[in-house]
Amino acid sequence: MNAAKVAFFVSQGINLQHYIFLFYGYNPQYTNDKNQVNYVNCKLQRNFWALLVAALMIAGCGGSGGGAETPVEQPLTVSIDGPDSVSEDDGFTLQANINKSGTDVVVHWYDSGRSLISEEATLNIEPFDVTEDTSAVYKLYVAHNGQEVEIEHTIEVKHRINVEKKPKDAAKTVLLIQNLLLEEAQTFSNQLLAKLDGEDIELDKVCENGGLYTLSYLDNDDSSTITGGDILQQSFQDCSDNYRNALSGLRVVTILDADLQNGIIEFSVNNDDIKTLESTYSYNELMTFKGSYSTRFAYSPSTRTIAIAVNEKLKGKALKPFSYDETFYYVNIKELTIEKVIDFDTATYSIKTNGTVDDTNLNGEFSFSQEDAWYGYFMEYPHKGSIKVSSEKESILLASNFVSDSDKLNISYGEEQLQLHWSTFLPEAMSTFNMYNNIRAFRADNFDRVLDPGSVNNNSVQLDGPVPLIFSRAVAADTSASVHFQTQSGYDYINIPGRVEVAGALINIYPEQPLKADTDYDLQVSGITSVTGQEHDWIFLDIKTTDSIIPNLTSSNYFYQDNQYPTLSIEDSILNKGQALSYQWVDLNGVGIEFDDENAVSTSFSLPEGIKSDITVEVILTNDLGDLAKERITLQYLPYSGTYLFIDGIKDDYVSLGKKIIKTQEKGNFSVSRDSNNQSHLEFTFESDESSWSLNLKAPGDASLSVGEYLNATRYPFQGESSAGLDLSGEHRGCGRLYGQFEIFELEENAKNEIQKLAVNIKQSCESSESPELKGYIRFNSAVPLNP
Repeated sequence: MNAAKVAFFVSQGINLQHYIFLFYGYNPQYTNDKNQVNYVNCKLQRNFWALLVAALMIAGCGGSGGGAETPVEQPLTVSIDGPDSVSEDDGFTLQANINKSGTDVVVHWYDSGRSLISEEATLNIEPFDVTEDTSAVYKLYVAHNGQEVEIEHTIEVKHRINVEKKPKDAAKTVLLIQNLLLEEAQTFSNQLLAKLDGEDIELDKVCENGGLYTLSYLDNDDSSTITGGDILQQSFQDCSDNYRNALSGLRVVTILDADLQNGIIEFSVNNDDIKTLESTYSYNELMTFKGSYSTRFAYSPSTRTIAIAVNEKLKGKALKPFSYDETFYYVNIKELTIEKVIDFDTATYSIKTNGTVDDTNLNGEFSFSQEDAWYGYFMEYPHKGSIKVSSEKESILLASNFVSDSDKLNISYGEEQLQLHWSTFLPEAMSTFNMYNNIRAFRADNFDRVLDPGSVNNNSVQLDGPVPLIFSRAVAADTSASVHFQTQSGYDYINIPGRVEVAGALINIYPEQPLKADTDYDLQVSGITSVTGQEHDWIFLDIKTTDSIIPNLTSSNYFYQDNQYPTLSIEDSILNKGQALSYQWVDLNGVGIEFDDENAVSTSFSLPEGIKSDITVEVILTNDLGDLAKERITLQYLPYSGTYLFIDGIKDDYVSLGKKIIKTQEKGNFSVSRDSNNQSHLEFTFESDESSWSLNLKAPGDASLSVGEYLNATRYPFQGESSAGLDLSGEHRGCGRLYGQFEIFELEENAKNEIQKLAVNIKQSCESSESPELKGYIRFNSAVPLNP
């Protein structure tokens, strides 16, 4: 090429560059990628000037032949030194190794998007921020004296979890795993305790959304108690649970070992068959589990311990924190231990949780450890304790508060701190034994009753107690409590006093006499005081006594006389559980009762001479399962000759209220009056400080009352002219309408028409002749024997 031609191309440099672009198959007019334009433009400019220089050299040499030979330049060689993989938070350096030097060496580094990022041989890269493992590609372009080399280097950037970046998310995972597993394990522990107490724990119910739930116990050896191999099973059929999940399938609890003598039950929980059909966002966060875990439950009168262990067999599924779009994340539990200790002596709980999880929300693995256990009182958020949550290099600290903000959880990370409400994370599992208590902020003077499913069950109260109650502080040992069990019998109320035994935060209430089986009672308690001086004013509980055995104690009479004793029987009792009953008759007064057979279903008895006081006999019934029932009867002494009123009441009779009432001269004053001008009427009365009774008898018309039988009597003084009149009333109770009869066996008067002796038996029904019939026996200075 001669100089003229070269000069032409130089003068037309732009056109030459254009031809070179066309030569490379690229036209910048038809692209919007500025980075690509810059890259290609830079490269072509260098090629253009290289061609121009070559052309001038050729022209200067005359085109061909002649002159000295030009030395052969060594080829351009380029390599890159740098790591093959790095952690996302570690910066790194790539070094370009070039066998040429000088200002005419062109170095360009490009990222994978073809953006120019450096023109130096040494490339320094800042730490990455990736959410998963990522491959990064760097391209190196080097040009020198018309030679050019382009190579690339690929580096794997490893994602590394950093809990400081998502402290709330990490806190949610830890607390939900802890609390929901505790709630689940505590529920099963409570059910097993109820089973040990003889309760029927099997249950069928309709769920809130109309689905079905079934709880069943499969006894592998028909032992009627808890043994290894037994299965407690929950069945869900499209059933909404406490957290608004719709569940289907089986949750199976298998008893691994049961040392009942030492109070230890070990069981496993398997959730593999549970399917979540629907999840609905609620204020409380949620998590469901797949897989299994084991639990060791230890119990005694003063403590309960629940220890949960998981070893790569459990996975969790939860809504993403504070997300309303039902986006889920998953947790693989690598290892986990939870231990909760419940101390009834001090009304406190403590919890330690340690573990490692792989959390898809945080895209990695982190651990948590607890040396300073969560600690608090029943029904309160923890006011002591913290847990450390750690990734590889960073950590956050979850910590409780004392009185100020004790309803909140502190999260500290680096120099920052935030607070979350405990209530978001189902703290009921931490501070109580079920999901039905209202948790409150910590105060030193809190004092309330704790709802414990293992303490009061409406169908499990034994006839002689106890009824246990649990409080949020220890109860003062000398607490002065007033206790009554009240039930309605016919038209009357029966009040049975109770006594209190204190054991720390637990009190046991015992009735002073056995309660009636299969009966509803109102339990009224007042005056319970804590060790710090707070008083719980009133407690009202609806309880129902057990129906395992329903005693029915009967007597041929409800009194006894000298050398005349009734026969006692318990043969009409009902056995609802077990196969057989045993009996024991007991002399509660210790007066020397001799039973013909103290272990028979029916027995007669005798007394030493001279005993003329009321006597109380108790019978104890026991079935083959160890269930116990008791019933008592009090028999009053009646002399053969004397003055007394005996009312043989019957159930649903308004006047007697179903009671057997005996009034003697030791309990009040008797009188009989008769109007000297009206021999057809007399009145018999009993008066005492506690009660009063009266009996009015009237012969038909003006006929004189005398020994004999009077039928079709109606209420005195409203009887018809041809009818007899009758009215037995007392304690402000009487009949509005009366239907009855009476028979006078003895009636003697003196010269002044004063009645000296009277013996009469009556029968009356109130309001209807079909109503229950009361029987009454009146003796006044009479030796006429009773013949009820």
